[in-house]
Amino acid sequence: MKNILLSFLVFTSLIFGLSNHAVSCEKFLQAINDQFSSKTIGLLSKERELLKHSDQALKYKEEYASVDFKADNREYMRFLDEDVQQSSKDVLYLDVENAVLKDMNDFMIEDKRLVDSISNSFKDKLFKSMRENPDIAPLIKGEYEDYKGVRLRFDTKGKKNSEVEKKIKEAYESAYKEFLTEIDSQSFNLLWKANQGSTGNSGKWFMAGVGESSAKANLAARKARDAGSKNVGEFVNYSKVDGDIAQSIKKIQDNLSELGVRKEFRDNGVLKLNGGQRAVPSTLTIEILRKTKKNPIELDSVYLERLKEKFESTFNTTFEQREIELLVDSFKRTDALSPPVYIRDRNFIPYNEAKEGIISVDFAGVGSKNAHAAMNAIMDQGKKRQTKPTDEVIVGIWDQVETVTKNLNMDKRFLNESIGEIDGSKAKAHFSGDDGVYFPKQEWNAQKKVDFMSRVSKQNPSGFRVTFVPKKFASGKDIPISQKSSFIVEAETVEKDLRKVINRRDSLGKDISENLSIGVDFVPNDRGPAKVSLIVKGNLNAVQRDMLEETAKGIVSKDKNFQGIYYIE
Repeated sequence: MKNILLSFLVFTSLIFGLSNHAVSCEKFLQAINDQFSSKTIGLLSKERELLKHSDQALKYKEEYASVDFKADNREYMRFLDEDVQQSSKDVLYLDVENAVLKDMNDFMIEDKRLVDSISNSFKDKLFKSMRENPDIAPLIKGEYEDYKGVRLRFDTKGKKNSEVEKKIKEAYESAYKEFLTEIDSQSFNLLWKANQGSTGNSGKWFMAGVGESSAKANLAARKARDAGSKNVGEFVNYSKVDGDIAQSIKKIQDNLSELGVRKEFRDNGVLKLNGGQRAVPSTLTIEILRKTKKNPIELDSVYLERLKEKFESTFNTTFEQREIELLVDSFKRTDALSPPVYIRDRNFIPYNEAKEGIISVDFAGVGSKNAHAAMNAIMDQGKKRQTKPTDEVIVGIWDQVETVTKNLNMDKRFLNESIGEIDGSKAKAHFSGDDGVYFPKQEWNAQKKVDFMSRVSKQNPSGFRVTFVPKKFASGKDIPISQKSSFIVEAETVEKDLRKVINRRDSLGKDISENLSIGVDFVPNDRGPAKVSLIVKGNLNAVQRDMLEETAKGIVSKDKNFQGIYYIE
């Protein structure tokens, strides 16, 4: 890593003439940051593709991509309600989450099937370690598993919770060590080894928390991200972080109250008034905070200035540095409190069935909606009375986020209805969390793609990130199953990058963007750059269409062939 960094410093010094000109340290590091993002550290894109599709990576995916852990999510969720109603103390919950899942998908690995395989490998070892342990296996009375992690419920009646917790921790650490031995021996670990922080350290990916409720165990697991020890993994009891969580809630309330006095923020959509007439950051504000990552070598001042420019260009409003700091701090604290979306049934995506192409739909902004809902609850102090203010807020957060989950399930039903209108009522998508893929029996032609975009745009124009990947490369050669999920990620990136630009006021603007549906028709090419076309539904005039086309061409043409835009009238 040091050699890579030193080589890069020499390279940038030549580019920017730093050896002959006095340049401030801050500008120098900004120059490095522009050229040396965490997304590309150490490896070229071609090298990354070779690693993702190497024989070892393919073998790993074959072994772990579709492991069925036989967890009964519905039963676990029934226990949640019962334990809350009975205020049971004879239970202990364990929550283990992949703390870097979003980073894995967005830039570390960029291959959903390989990401699933890595998570499943860890979960496989964790389940075995728990289920085969004679001291704790008989106590497991509720198992939950999804794309992000594992949750277990232990019936501790007649036992001391502290003793059970000790055994659980030992089983967790044993599983983690076994996982590290395996993952560190894989050649494709070069995909992340050069990264800074937790993304480059496989021993800091899967964080664990325990508590007397599922909510508290999840909060403990999220706080484990901040533990900062040199241990393999982190294992935190909620009771150890209860005080920190209470302080964090108070800090969020103070921050947002201070921001709420700016009327311009409410008028321009930076903040939204909730049901209790308290100002909270809008989902677009949160989306910017979620997507604008601080690079490992970036100075805080440079990062805050970069965020400030994004906010000002998006909302056409001036921001003080103090206000940016308040938004960043509030989001970080809220993100650590936002509960996950619960999935009743865990379904594996059988990519081997994708013989006639793939229609992929990512439900955009679910994480931002979760954080927005959590902030609503924090500002309203929750709806149910508990013995402690912290408990009150936790219950309120879970109530609010449950509404987001219900809306997500409604969107999934709507998506299946839209598919059914094109390919018949028996046609259904496969869902994994906030992702859905459909494998048609016959490859969709251009008209079917247009019809589908017309339908989904009626429900939530900017809420569905739609991509189309064919069954063959542009050369006519079949696309291997192992590569299809990585092309979905690549196609989604086109839409994400385009949204970032058109949200700015010097482009089309956030108001138009919110009512714009964009489908990405992505044709990979094994002999050169991929071909990319867009299918767009939205009320755009001739000038705006020219602006969109120019923007799209600039984004796509960096490393792909832009084929144009088809507008749905």
